[in-house]
Amino acid sequence: MTVSPLAPDRFPDMPAIAGLGLATAASGLKYTGRDDMLLMHCDKGSSIAAVFTKSDTAAAPVQWSRDALASGHPPAAILVNAGNANAFTGSAGIATVTASATGMAQRIGCTPQAVLLASTGVIGEPLDSRVLEATFDGLVADISQNNSIENASD
Repeated sequence: MTVSPLAPDRFPDMPAIAGLGLATAASGLKYTGRDDMLLMHCDKGSSIAAVFTKSDTAAAPVQWSRDALASGHPPAAILVNAGNANAFTGSAGIATVTASATGMAQRIGCTPQAVLLASTGVIGEPLDSRVLEATFDGLVADISQNNSIENASD
């Protein structure tokens, strides 16, 4: 890959984001040897604003997160995966987001509706929540208020 001559020599220092802890992990869902999971853990009292597609064919994570925010539960986390968009997966996709939100909620002590989800990647391929859930304990253990540089540059 050709690097732009305008690209900086190094990634700039970024301050930690107050009230937000971050952690990454490799699920092996699609990639080998690189992180493809991100957990953003919000301090109590945090607020989240979001803009969602208005498409009737929104992916399961979009549907879940839209409904979760509308439920009024205070946000506790955003869980992101790369490699599989969990889009056009029907009831199996809904089951995956429900299991993922529930599994993370149990680990961080909140309701499933306080866990927002985002997925990017292949469309139309079923996503096994067990692959994601295998990373959850490590993600929670690795939450740090001071690791935004590592997460932004991976």
